[in-house]
Amino acid sequence: MPWLPFYASRSDLPLLRDMLTSDADLALLVPVEGDLWKATLDFALGQDGRFALWHVPSGPLPLMPDGVGEAIGMIENPFAGWRHLRFADGRPFFGSPPGLLWLELHVQAKQPANSLGLSCFEWIGNYFAGLGDVAPKVTEKRWAKLRGRFSKLAPRVPRGAIDRDRKPEVFALPGALEMLRAGVRADTFPK
Repeated sequence: MPWLPFYASRSDLPLLRDMLTSDADLALLVPVEGDLWKATLDFALGQDGRFALWHVPSGPLPLMPDGVGEAIGMIENPFAGWRHLRFADGRPFFGSPPGLLWLELHVQAKQPANSLGLSCFEWIGNYFAGLGDVAPKVTEKRWAKLRGRFSKLAPRVPRGAIDRDRKPEVFALPGALEMLRAGVRADTFPK
């Protein structure tokens, strides 16, 4: 399953937001009231948490029944809002549609000795392609573009701290990179 880990400081959030909204093809799924949700292109990233990002060109989202079972319909226009029936950890449960990307944002560290949290993007990609659930080519390209933007803006660093003994594997956005270079420690896992 594709995974893009990164470190971000509070000062990096506007850059991250710009990376996500510049193409106007990713919509944040937000609660409106109770079980009413909607998609929005105008979103701010201010607090840590897990966020569902719908890749709009991928098409409608599945509406899952309350309890268990397969989708009972499609959410044709998430921008218009919908009543969601099934939740997991307070967020709508969609199964594993390849049109959703998940942002696990942790600017704040989980470990008390650290100053930076580890964030990541997750995408199911073509994990279930053998069962016929193939990711749209346009979403594959969007994932590659997001990864490319990180590669250009954020060098990779080792997990936890900058040292020469470990392999660089986590992207560090500019503010986080500055903190890491100053000796700040960071979490090694996002949760």
